Amino acid sequence: MNELEQFKQTFFEECEELLQRFEEVAVTLVAGANDAEVLDDIFRTVHSIKAGAGAFKFQRLATYCHEFENYMDLVRGGKLLLIEGNPDLVVQAGDILQDLVAAARAGLEAQSGTD
Repeated sequence: MNELEQFKQTFFEECEELLQRFEEVAVTLVAGANDAEVLDDIFRTVHSIKAGAGAFKFQRLATYCHEFENYMDLVRGGKLLLIEGNPDLVVQAGDILQDLVAAARAGLEAQSGTD
């Protein structure tokens, strides 16, 4: 395995840990309450995955993370309040994030510039 592949392997291992943590904290979200600690944790998870996805040119994953991160930033900043259904939406967004990470890991997402 070359050095780049080793870095990718490490990235995907870190993604697994981050996504596990995401699941643990996302289920604690409550409608009508913007718990800063939980929101910051979710934001950091998405931001970390975005950074790695960008570095490895997983464009779909990076773009999704960017949009998810923007949403979470609005919630963290108090511009959006988690209302009925939104906590479930965050959990579902995390499921999509997990699917996109799995697709990138499986090579189902073309890496731009290396196709």
